[in-house]
Amino acid sequence: MLGRRIGAVFASAVLAAGIAACGGGDDEGGSDDPATAATEILSSSDPATCARVTDNFIETLYGPSDDPTATCEDQISGSAPTDVEVSDVSVDGDTATGTVTSTGTMADFSMVNEDGEWKMDSLENPRPAEVSAPDTTSGG
Repeated sequence: MLGRRIGAVFASAVLAAGIAACGGGDDEGGSDDPATAATEILSSSDPATCARVTDNFIETLYGPSDDPTATCEDQISGSAPTDVEVSDVSVDGDTATGTVTSTGTMADFSMVNEDGEWKMDSLENPRPAEVSAPDTTSGG
């Protein structure tokens, strides 16, 4: 559900090109688990998922707007990445942080719990995904 903007963020590792992201899954409501909610949100191209991100998230990606949700909905289109992986999720009350990896790039995210629903609040520090060390245990 990254849509064309989130794909651009991961592909170019530039936040401003950013995540068009607005949620995913069934879009009838959010998950109680922030890791699941983050995966749904960041792998969706459905405009209805814009309700699952904060105005801060939208305005960081697209700039100030009189109607951030409408701006988000206008930006989401195209295919969504299928390789979104969320890790290192930490919850502290009504906030959660973690790392998301997709298309060879990773970024840090934060979420807020509003009225029992986890919403994406920021996506920062895009960088190349860590490369695993080669396996030197096999003979050959």
